Amino acid sequence: HGRLAESVGGRGRVYSFAASGAGLTQYLVWAAYARDTYKPDLFVFLHISNDLSESLTHRGRSPGFHSFERLPDNKALVRRIDYEPTLIRKLARYSVLVMYLITNLKIESVLKWDLQYFGAQDKRWTANIENEAPEQEYDDYRWAVRSFLNALPEATGLPAERVVIAIDGVREAIYDPSKKEQVAKSVWGKMRKYMTEQAQSRGFLVIDMHPKFEKSYAQDGRRFEFPTDTHWNGHGHALLAEAITQTKLFNRMYNGAK
Repeated sequence: HGRLAESVGGRGRVYSFAASGAGLTQYLVWAAYARDTYKPDLFVFLHISNDLSESLTHRGRSPGFHSFERLPDNKALVRRIDYEPTLIRKLARYSVLVMYLITNLKIESVLKWDLQYFGAQDKRWTANIENEAPEQEYDDYRWAVRSFLNALPEATGLPAERVVIAIDGVREAIYDPSKKEQVAKSVWGKMRKYMTEQAQSRGFLVIDMHPKFEKSYAQDGRRFEFPTDTHWNGHGHALLAEAITQTKLFNRMYNGAK
């Protein structure tokens, strides 16, 4: 968002709303707040693999955020999962050592990686989610995507052509081309395609970061995330900012192009 703000200059302002653990439903809540508070002319949403499960109340593990509860008639009820710290967490707050390990050394991320994924070569996972899922889970994910897209016009207060949906690349396949087949058959591989098709059919502007990441990596071999954290680093964010500023929409709105 800082790079976008620099590109916009004095022709506008850029606001960022983000937090680790937020899913598609939380994006809608933030969008509605931004709509009412700042009256934006353009919205950009970044979709990553974790958004799928974190958008569902029965699968969500993100206290403090909103998620979808699927009603019997298939309508989506937006619910907030309140944060209620356990006794252990309450006690840990008083430990200087624990706070140092969590805040400075990011020990939670390291432990989750080691215990959950059992190393970088574990083929059961793609982009932090399971490679395979039962059909009911696929159905829930597709429903969450449709619910999100259907709610976007009201949440943003803008027509679809003023809303950009950027989709994360499948970085495993970029770093290791031998994983392309595995990725294509994975949950994330299939759901990326589904999100793209559904968003484009509704008139949203979709930016697929996979080919852009692939081209960049082939040129300089620079990775797009931190060594101990799968969130994008500055390089990843720079490429998305560049992709946004190259769209006709951005240039028409902020550079006077026709």
